[in-house]
Amino acid sequence: LLNQYDNAFGGCIWEYCDHSVAIDVNGKVGYTYGGDFDDHPNDGNFCVDGLVYPDRTPHVGLLEMKKIYQPYTAELVDFETGKITVHSKRQFSSLSDLSLAYTVECDGNVVLSGKLGSLEIAPGKSKSYKLFNAADFSIPGEYTLTLRFLYNTAYPYAAQGEENGFEQFDLFTLCGDEEADKKSIGCPLEYGEDERYIEICAGETCYRFDKVPGTIDQIVHEGKTMLAEPMTLEIWRAPTDNDQYDKNDWLDMGFDSFKPTVYGAGLAEREEDHITLYADIALGAAARAQGLYVKASYVFTRDGAVSAEYSVKRGAGVGSLFLPRFGARFIMPEGNERVEYFGYGPHESYSDKRLSARLSKFKTTATDNFEHYVFPQENSAHYGTRNAFVGNLFGHGLYFENLYDGETFSFNASHFRSETLTAAKHDYELVPEKQTVVCIDMRMSGVGSHSCGPKLAKEFRVDDEEFTCSFKLTPTIIH
Repeated sequence: LLNQYDNAFGGCIWEYCDHSVAIDVNGKVGYTYGGDFDDHPNDGNFCVDGLVYPDRTPHVGLLEMKKIYQPYTAELVDFETGKITVHSKRQFSSLSDLSLAYTVECDGNVVLSGKLGSLEIAPGKSKSYKLFNAADFSIPGEYTLTLRFLYNTAYPYAAQGEENGFEQFDLFTLCGDEEADKKSIGCPLEYGEDERYIEICAGETCYRFDKVPGTIDQIVHEGKTMLAEPMTLEIWRAPTDNDQYDKNDWLDMGFDSFKPTVYGAGLAEREEDHITLYADIALGAAARAQGLYVKASYVFTRDGAVSAEYSVKRGAGVGSLFLPRFGARFIMPEGNERVEYFGYGPHESYSDKRLSARLSKFKTTATDNFEHYVFPQENSAHYGTRNAFVGNLFGHGLYFENLYDGETFSFNASHFRSETLTAAKHDYELVPEKQTVVCIDMRMSGVGSHSCGPKLAKEFRVDDEEFTCSFKLTPTIIH
């Protein structure tokens, strides 16, 4: 409506700043909210809802607003010739104070970059540019085009060269040699089993599968223990401010305490090039109807990888509610601080909160990959992740990737579990674990605006009656 009618305007956001009183907590600043001073009645943390933190550090919401406020739009007219059209939304001045830098990436790696001079585009007008020829690209992978609009003039609020905004486009995917990918590589598979455990090794990579919970409980690679605790399937997330009404329903159904009941687990198939294990699992809360029925399959191959696939069906124990998430959690030992991913970043992104995120390869740490909201909650996941690595500073760790083309997952790595965030009432209460908590969420509900807006839109809910999902894990050493 705003773009269609000149007499309409909007995007007026309430409110600018988190309202909070700062207190001293052991020599550090801690932020408080309603009820912390025995004030009654109060609205809790309802007014901690700004675009910036109390100290004016930007929230991701401010970056989302900036993206929406960009004074231009861009359109990919022809991906073969790299033709784009830039349209100015300014009413009085041209875009001449902006220059355009562009990159073409293949699987997050830059294969072409360039820069145009001043954008001499009059108010309300458009101009087209040709940036590349798609025939020049031959590396197999997923191609994207990113346009960055940079200030070529210094302002009191922006330095010369600072980014004003960006646009990104999916271009195409070039396929590789499928026959080469099918070649069997690696070491012979070794298999051992007792009453409770199954052990599968491929050279220096060994997995132990526990038939009681129906999951992998140990991974050893090149003599290094990769898991501090058994892998688990998870549906709970620390409720966001916008989950506050759904949270009560989730808690009533025991979503925060779902545990597995295994009806069967063991060997499904044993071949020279792969071994398949299965687990028939129900997830649910104690003394309640089962919530989810999961048929899990784990395929171990000679290259030391394991492919996990899940067929999930809803049960009476989830009622008509949508799930916060569905994924696998890995607790890695102390020292696994290095985090890299090919997905939407560099800050947190969700299915309905990702305008300001872009698809690329990013590097961070498990410590830095955390958003310190005044009221602890789900944070810092990365929507649309194609692959991710978590390991030590020497590059020894676990590599996660999508199992099938077109599939992605939500990725997170930090030093906090969802139950830790759920129990805390203030960020200053949080004490990071030494271990690294890795979440590979094959389904993740959006965050919405339900705290003072409509319910989460259906397209962003995990509410399928049945669904299938998967990922692949490989212990590895990268450089």
